[in-house]
Amino acid sequence: FQKPTVHIPPLPASGFIVRRLGFSADSSQIWFNPGDGKPPMIMAWTGETPRPLLPAGTNTPAWSPDRTSLVYVDKANMDDPVYLADQSGGNARQIFPPGPFKNMNPAWALDSRSIYFTRGLEPQDEAEMDVWRVPVTCGGAERITTQHLAINFLAPLDLRRLLYVARDEDRSGPWLWLLDASSGQTTRVPSGADQY
Repeated sequence: FQKPTVHIPPLPASGFIVRRLGFSADSSQIWFNPGDGKPPMIMAWTGETPRPLLPAGTNTPAWSPDRTSLVYVDKANMDDPVYLADQSGGNARQIFPPGPFKNMNPAWALDSRSIYFTRGLEPQDEAEMDVWRVPVTCGGAERITTQHLAINFLAPLDLRRLLYVARDEDRSGPWLWLLDASSGQTTRVPSGADQY
């Protein structure tokens, strides 16, 4: 038995760190973003011809833990609105409006009732982002952190806590952080000399 070869084109450098690769809700497929302005593609990890998952210019799709919905950011629109769709990417509706700030890398709360994402400014040298949360019922979004740092790669641990990667106030790092979403308290995870 020979393992299938999966060819994914090289991912271009981005002016900002965004997820460019991931798994579908049931882990049977891989999605990847071939470049800015192009549609995210999806294919079986065992090998097949990639096909478009979402419209051109969208990125960072994330499936809900209950596998029924998909969230993504519309980068084709310069103001980055956040959309919620069904599991195949259809029937999309906007859940967070466009505005003057960048919205990036959404991640589902483990109960599938709300979505975390990073939001903020994208200056040339260093981002000033914070963690926000929006309910899937289209209620108002709330800002959870006030660090104004290059926050990214959100990973919920349970219904209250999530991990993320960010630099410290002195711009050292990046480091791994723990956020208590109910209180907004952030703690840098001790890690010795390692960086994340």
